[in-house]
Amino acid sequence: LHLNPIHAVVQLRPSMAYLNASQGPMRKSGGVEMKDGSVKSAEPSNRPAMV
Repeated sequence: LHLNPIHAVVQLRPSMAYLNASQGPMRKSGGVEMKDGSVKSAEPSNRPAMV
């Protein structure tokens, strides 16, 4: 068994800035753009789920 000494500990966190930039105007409207170009509302529906 060979152990190397630890000289420093660094925690890396993603910036997620690329996600905010890609949403653009969609973020203000609260919608989510689908693959076909339509916009789906991010608000939860008050309708009961179909079971």
